[in-house]
Formats: sequence, structure tokens, C-alpha cells
Amino acid sequence: MDQIGSILREARLAHGITYEQVEEDIMIKKRYLQAMEDGEWSKLPGRAYAKGFLRLYAQYLKINVASVMDLFEVEVRPDNAVSNTVIIREVPIEPRHKIELNNKPKKNLIMVLSVLSILLLLGVQWACRIYLGPSSAGPPTQASGETTVPAAVGGQEPSDPADRVQPQEEPVPDATKNTIDVMVLAQEEACWVRLEDSGTKLYEGTLKPGEKVEFFNIKKMHIAAGNAGAIQVTINGQTLDTLGGFGKVVKKTFTVENGVLIELS
Repeated sequence: MDQIGSILREARLAHGITYEQVEEDIMIKKRYLQAMEDGEWSKLPGRAYAKGFLRLYAQYLKINVASVMDLFEVEVRPDNAVSNTVIIREVPIEPRHKIELNNKPKKNLIMVLSVLSILLLLGVQWACRIYLGPSSAGPPTQASGETTVPAAVGGQEPSDPADRVQPQEEPVPDATKNTIDVMVLAQEEACWVRLEDSGTKLYEGTLKPGEKVEFFNIKKMHIAAGNAGAIQVTINGQTLDTLGGFGKVVKKTFTVENGVLIELS
């Protein structure tokens, strides 16, 4: 057992806390807690995860976090102490779940094709005017939104207003959105995240810095984060304030009523 492991184990036993209780409170699996206390850092899924787990565990046990992290840099070498293996969690594929990929080449191709199509259309119109002359142009089209009034017999306008064709007003769609579109982005550190829609799990996993997940048309969203300060949450295009500090476990519930975002807890 290394020095860090001894500090963690002594603090946990002094508080009289079991591994199962720690796992329930800060959502770090029991096998990772045991590995940190035994100094078996190679069993953790990467150095970034190891630092995040250690910071969270130290805060939970009320240990001086800065001292423990400095000791980690001294005792745990990046070349051989922590495995670089990335654990891939199986996440059920939902119709509303989308993980953004780098699609810039595809967008560039679409833009080039659009420009070529416009140029081709302009070339065809120019050729028609040059070779076919003005006679090829069709009759002038009626402007959208205007209504044709039938010609009166004998040059007089219809006396009955009901005979006139009245313009009809187009229905205005209801712009009020009563569902949630959410994006969760991991920033400086990794963060374990769980998202639910009315009790149904949408996603559960650990986002590494730079990774994000998106969901759409959620009726009642519940979010739990194991390192709240490390993520940015955007709902319906509005970026929320930070849910909590680094290393803090936060659980919140949101819904939308009449287009207004409401935090339930």
C-alpha cells in the first residue's frame, strides 16, 4: 500500500464508512475505491480518471485535497503507474440521442455542391435569354399574398361585397416549446453523468474533457453529475449557470411549462 492509499483508508475507517456507502454517495465504483486505497493505480481507467476520482474521494473524506494531489504527482508516474486503457461503456441507443462527430468535410462538400448548383442555374437562365429571346419568358406571375379580384361585367365593380374574393389569413403556428433539448459538455475534467426523462434512463457514463451528449424533446429531465463543476449544461439554447463546484455530486430536475424553464429540485 502506498502513502496515498494509507491516508485514504485511515480517513475512511476513522469516519466509519463502508465502500458501499461511498459508492452510493459519490458514485465511484467499489473496485476503484479499493484500488486507490491499495495503491493499484493501474486498475483505474486512465490518469485523468485517476486524478478526478482521487480529488472527489479526498473531498468526501475531508482530506486536504491540494496535499493529496501533490503527493499523487510525486508517487504516481504517468509512464507506468496508471493504465491508459479506456473503458467503453455500453449506452442504449435512443432515437433522440446524438453524439456530435467532426463533420466539417461533409459540410464543406455540401457548400461546394450548393454553389455549383446556383452557378449552373444562372448559366441556364442566361442561355435561355440569349438564344430564345424575350418571347420564351412566361406570363408574369402574381405576387404571393395578393388576391385577384374578378373583372366586373360592363366595367363596373361588383356591388355586393360578398362577390369580392377576400384574402385569407394564414394560421400562426404556436411557437411555445414545452419540451427540453439539452446538451451536456465536459470541459476541464472528466465527469460521470446520468440523464433521465420522466424516470427513463437516457444516458449514463463518464464524459472526458471535450466530449458532449445531446437529447431532444424531453418532458421532464433529471440530471445527476459526479463532478458538477466540470460540465456545462445548455437547455433549449440557453447555457445554465454551473450546477455545482468541482468534485461536488449534484442532482437536479427540470421541466418546461408554457415555454418557461422550471427547476423542480
